[in-house]
Amino acid sequence: MPDWDEEIRVATQAAREAAAMASAMQATATVSTKTDTSIVTEADLACDQHLRHRIAQAFPEDGLLSEESADDQQRLDQQRVWLIDPIDGTRGFAAGESCWAIHLALAVQGRAVLGVVAIPALNRLYWGIPGAGAWYADGNAAAQSIQATPGPAILALSTGQREGPHPALAQLPAVQRLYTHSVGYKAHLLLTQAAGWCVYPRPIYDWDAAAPAALIQGAGGMASCFDGSPLTFNTPQASSPGLILSTRQDGSNGFDAPISPDGYLHERSSAPKP
Repeated sequence: MPDWDEEIRVATQAAREAAAMASAMQATATVSTKTDTSIVTEADLACDQHLRHRIAQAFPEDGLLSEESADDQQRLDQQRVWLIDPIDGTRGFAAGESCWAIHLALAVQGRAVLGVVAIPALNRLYWGIPGAGAWYADGNAAAQSIQATPGPAILALSTGQREGPHPALAQLPAVQRLYTHSVGYKAHLLLTQAAGWCVYPRPIYDWDAAAPAALIQGAGGMASCFDGSPLTFNTPQASSPGLILSTRQDGSNGFDAPISPDGYLHERSSAPKP
């Protein structure tokens, strides 16, 4: 397995710096609306610039794809591409909430080989390398390894699923549901056993999915597209057909029935497997 020590060192330091920047700006950051009706703040743009600069400075030959910057299609010709979400969960950030995160991931030939997720409101930083392990650090404390442990029968969903739920969600287990911003924050909930799994049935951008997926896989859990197929990053559309994250260590998604290619369970189940 390749040695990712330098990539992890640069990415975790950059994430810590961006977390401090965003936290300092949260109370006063100006909010504007993008052409796709999503919102962006001054902090998103400042962190985007900082993270891209730090990565480009350390790894000038690598490609970059960030939510808040124009998509340079030359990335499709590059073997290594960094996927950046300067603030994942901008609506939560703008509302003064704690459920937002900073994502950095490195994809090599379409596979996320490492992921860094910062939870600034908790002063916690996670990083994971699929097949090698996952770790976290609170503030300046020493890093601690973390292992995926099956959580409670609680399904973590995006806040948008509360108002306009995807039809496929009606086929998922009838268990408690927790709605929150940020996929990275949901990964934190899984790793702290506050939720059992995370489901995102709609297409999801690479910058939203890659870092949390690599983190959960590094911890020994499962990450896949919503239909159960493997995640592939740095594609022309820069997105995947949904996402499932689970802290189960047996490679399954935690449901009693497999998910079909159309995104529906073959049989309705009342609870995830123990």
